Amino acid sequence: MPTIPLPSFPSGIDVKLALDVFVDPNIGVFYGSNFNLWNSQVGTWQGWQGPPSGSTPLGTPVDVQSLHSMALYGGSSVYGRFALDAGVDIVIHIHIWLPKVCNPFNSDECWPDDIDFNIVDLHPRTAFVESKAGDTESSQRSAFALTDWQNFLKSKQLFKNFTPLSGTAVDGIKYIYDCLKQDAPPPKDPPKDPYVPGDPSKLVDDIEMPCNICAGMPDYTYNYPVAWDPVTHHVTNWESRTLKGFSQRVPPLVTAGLSAADQWVCGGELASNSLMVTPTSAVKNVGCYDQCRLNKADNTFSVVESAKQLFAEGKIPLKGAPNGCH
Repeated sequence: MPTIPLPSFPSGIDVKLALDVFVDPNIGVFYGSNFNLWNSQVGTWQGWQGPPSGSTPLGTPVDVQSLHSMALYGGSSVYGRFALDAGVDIVIHIHIWLPKVCNPFNSDECWPDDIDFNIVDLHPRTAFVESKAGDTESSQRSAFALTDWQNFLKSKQLFKNFTPLSGTAVDGIKYIYDCLKQDAPPPKDPPKDPYVPGDPSKLVDDIEMPCNICAGMPDYTYNYPVAWDPVTHHVTNWESRTLKGFSQRVPPLVTAGLSAADQWVCGGELASNSLMVTPTSAVKNVGCYDQCRLNKADNTFSVVESAKQLFAEGKIPLKGAPNGCH
């Protein structure tokens, strides 16, 4: 990024500029799966038809038709987000040195205090590249096992039907036995692909930042102590003093891309019908700025949106700034 020099401000005014443009690439992936276990039991008593009518039928546990079943099925959800989250932090802090006078009877009591405030304090954030996608899908296969308790007592076969997640019925006892014989999975994940860093300069292709920032202040009037009571040590007389206001643009100063219709004036007197302070002690268009983009090919800026356009969209001027950017 080009070096941005600070302009020279009026004597007695110190200005510090903090400018930071960042791009934060973010990749987020969420994967969730769930398995549902379904179990049921159905029993029917098949009494033995024994003695003649009028006698109590006889039966044994073998005559209990009992079916036990279990099924396992599931589903999964996946969601992903890729974004380049970007932002600009730009703060212009102003320190105004006011001439001080101290109480002749108490050197620790001095007036007036210097003035410190931020004339520009911008922290816009945006995701200028973002892609999101997600889907939920149920499993296409389910595992199922059915046991006929009556047949188990007769035939000693544990499963009447056994179907693993492959979807094909198999011998349940053999399947479980073969599964338990298999070796445990490896303790470590396979090696990851080598990381190849990208070109960070490509991340700033679409970054925009304020330019042609109009910084300044109206006339500042304050009371200056000039006399004290020798008995009470209190101030007995004050003198009104005025620090002359100023306005000027802060670099980067950019004209490329700014049409004649979008030109605007930094500073100047307010109209006589302004709701702000009196015209002779104020400036307008303070806190206005254009929006610029850096052209990496020649390391220069160009205006992509003027202060007039930003003001019409309700984005500027800064809170508390005078009557618009025009």
